[in-house]
Amino acid sequence: MMQKMIGENPWLNPQASYGYWQCISQGDGIQVFPNNDGQTDEPIHFIFPRQFSSPFLCLSDYFIPAAQDTKDVVAFQLVTMGKKAVSHIHGLQGSGDIVEAYFAHGLAVQLTEAAALFMHNRIRNELGIGNKQGKRYSWGFPPIPDLSQHEELVQLLQAQEYLHIELTSAYQFVPEYSTGAMIVHHPGAAYFKINSKG
Repeated sequence: MMQKMIGENPWLNPQASYGYWQCISQGDGIQVFPNNDGQTDEPIHFIFPRQFSSPFLCLSDYFIPAAQDTKDVVAFQLVTMGKKAVSHIHGLQGSGDIVEAYFAHGLAVQLTEAAALFMHNRIRNELGIGNKQGKRYSWGFPPIPDLSQHEELVQLLQAQEYLHIELTSAYQFVPEYSTGAMIVHHPGAAYFKINSKG
């Protein structure tokens, strides 16, 4: 029934923006060069937390440090189901069709994640790395918690122009069925928690 409804009234519009930029590691952060020449324009800084106990991991550890006088590469992606998905679900809620709104919301959430995985795999293929290499880190999780960095992500990916994505005052994506990530190609990259002091 949902497939038929989408065929008659397409309310899902999956879109993505992604790219690769030169970068260097410096302390607990990385500097990303917007124009990819390593010199033009001011670099964009992304700062990450470091674990307070062994093994003291930080995402910056997975990139070439500035002292080596060479550049590394970092990939960013952003996917969205579009504004119409939000309007459709709100319309179902407003008309009292709560069950259908619940199912539509679930579908939009799952397809947002599926789109993120699709782009993640595309980046892996383009970088020529295996499906176990190239970890995907999204903002709001322990290794990369600062949602305000969504501003830099939207800037780099020109997401307002291409995807019509904006940010709330709390740096959440609008439309809500959207998610961004940084892909780290280092073979030793791992998912980790930030343990507390003491």
